[in-house]
Amino acid sequence: PAGARLEALHAAARDAARARLEDRRTLLRSRVRDAERAAEAATDAASLRAEADLLLAHAHTLERGASEATLPGFDGADVRLTLDPALDAAGNARRRYERARKREARAERALARRDEVANDLASVEADLARLDELGVDELASLAAPARPSTDRRRAPPGLRVRAPHGFEVVIGRSARENDLVTFKVARSDDVWLHAQGYHGAHVVIRTEGREVPFDTVRFAAELAAGHSEAGQSDNVAVDYALRKDVWRSKGMPAGAVHFARQRTVFVTPRRRSEVD
Repeated sequence: PAGARLEALHAAARDAARARLEDRRTLLRSRVRDAERAAEAATDAASLRAEADLLLAHAHTLERGASEATLPGFDGADVRLTLDPALDAAGNARRRYERARKREARAERALARRDEVANDLASVEADLARLDELGVDELASLAAPARPSTDRRRAPPGLRVRAPHGFEVVIGRSARENDLVTFKVARSDDVWLHAQGYHGAHVVIRTEGREVPFDTVRFAAELAAGHSEAGQSDNVAVDYALRKDVWRSKGMPAGAVHFARQRTVFVTPRRRSEVD
């Protein structure tokens, strides 16, 4: 009887671990497929670059204000292009180059994510293959849901970076965190930054009552650009203002704000991972 109870306990633990691992395997397989689909964006990037090249080649024949154009392609076939009438040919080409860079970067990130998820999937497959060899304690560990660490749950909002002259820069990573960084972390005399015309991070320079040198503002602006939709561009306009000149109207979603008395600086984007 004792042996039978132990065997039943082991079988129950094995079944629980198998169910947990199979659920995890299904999720990871789905993530691999999602990453592979995202990686296909690189093929669209090549088409966008070809269109941009074509626009530049025929720029002298196009006038601002056109919403579309049919141009002879490099292979002799006509190519019909949709244009932004507010931009000239060079501007429409730049926009296509920028979209191509974004898609290439998205594809690169997707491929890296796919490799990471594929490694996790291989680990789960290996655990499933050795279930019969494991004891009850090991099976119970595999069956237990992952729990976030206490340190992570208590972590303050935003990425923290030490800027030139010792100032702390805080970077929001989501709409909710942008809201916290701007309205909970920042004080009225802190400097607030955001990439102009793009979705992206709210970035704050914690001044602690000190005057902020311009190289610190530029450093934070590079991070604001790097953590925005314009992160793959070469030159990005970033608005900055005092936190007291940033506000949210009633009913606006998290991360959406108004601001006034801003200045603008043009920078090359920089990611947090690129900071020494």
